[in-house]
Amino acid sequence: MTAYVNGQLSPAARSRVARYIDAYPVCYAEYTRHRDLQRELAATIPALGRPDSARLDKIWANVSREMQTPGPMRYARPAQRRLTVCAVLTVLLMFFLLGLFRVDVPLTGGQASPDAWQVAAATSAPVQIPARTASATPAPDQNGDWIEITDPAATAQTPPAAITPDQSD
Repeated sequence: MTAYVNGQLSPAARSRVARYIDAYPVCYAEYTRHRDLQRELAATIPALGRPDSARLDKIWANVSREMQTPGPMRYARPAQRRLTVCAVLTVLLMFFLLGLFRVDVPLTGGQASPDAWQVAAATSAPVQIPARTASATPAPDQNGDWIEITDPAATAQTPPAAITPDQSD
């Protein structure tokens, strides 16, 4: 009966059901009940299953507006923030401690240039060689060799005595 009322039957089946409804009053009463129910539902629930173009346009306008507006800012979680702060503080502490234990120690002696030895030989007076400094941490010197800190008194060098022509071997 529902298929007949909704118009879902083929024309041949529809004509057979129509003759049957006309022949039997009980079937006619059932037909009228289904027809009235369909009309009532169509009047009370008109949008059920049927798209309303104005309503769809409103929905799509809202969706596109929401897509164009930026979302809320995402902030780092407290655990990530604490981890980042700890890492930065650790790096800063390492640089501070490395700089704190770096000590500049003056070294006496060292190697002078050949010009300094010539001056010493010509004047036959002791020449003070400029002091070099090195840090407590090993570092390469000018030649690429590593500087090793030792006792300054042990590394003091004196220039050779000037040789005079009157001295003989």
